[in-house]
Amino acid sequence: MSATPSPRASASSPDPSAPAAPPVPVLPGAAPSAPSPPSPSPTPLLPGLPRLWLRTTPSTNDAARRWALDGAPDGALVTALDQTAGRGQRGHTWSSPPGLGLPVSYILRPTDCPASQANVWAVYGAMTALFALRALGLENLAVKYPNDILCRGKKICGILAEPRLTATRVEFVILGIGLNLLQTPLDFPPDIRPSATSCLIEGHPSPIPPVLDLLSATLRDVRSIPYPRLHTLWLRSGARPS
Repeated sequence: MSATPSPRASASSPDPSAPAAPPVPVLPGAAPSAPSPPSPSPTPLLPGLPRLWLRTTPSTNDAARRWALDGAPDGALVTALDQTAGRGQRGHTWSSPPGLGLPVSYILRPTDCPASQANVWAVYGAMTALFALRALGLENLAVKYPNDILCRGKKICGILAEPRLTATRVEFVILGIGLNLLQTPLDFPPDIRPSATSCLIEGHPSPIPPVLDLLSATLRDVRSIPYPRLHTLWLRSGARPS
């Protein structure tokens, strides 16, 4: 395991000097009285607390997994200023200069989620990112299967859901979301520059603290949507399993 500076956990109230968080979107199918899906069941608490902030780490998903194995609760969050070896679906890498992107990993502990349903969490992650980006004002968004989010056909976000399974159920899920926020075209490696974009490039520069709060609130709301309804929205957003 690569050495990293000592992390700092924080569950304090938001910095009053930080920009105000954008409004949380009203999600189709989500309401306080919406019926809970039998599996996975939503959490009544706002995800994102407690938070573990890292100056640098190879992977927030790996750090979150270690924390989950140590007993971190449902909704706990790991994020970093600099992620040096982030990974995506199918072995792809995810890179971002320090302070320009948002790598975040949630620890989710679903209740009574069968191991056979482990793949639903990638859909929950994709729709959380999609709805949050819409709330920031971005348009022309789509899900690219398996779980990239595109804006005008260019990648702006990636999702990696990594469940830990017992013989019969999901013990916990590490839900990683990587958002491109403040990159300029020159901040991307030359080989991906033509196919990548960011909130800044799309005309919606978005500081990290309010986006993190927005993402956590959106995840809470998305978890209240029954999975069949959410899967339909996922397909309508462009996802087409091969």
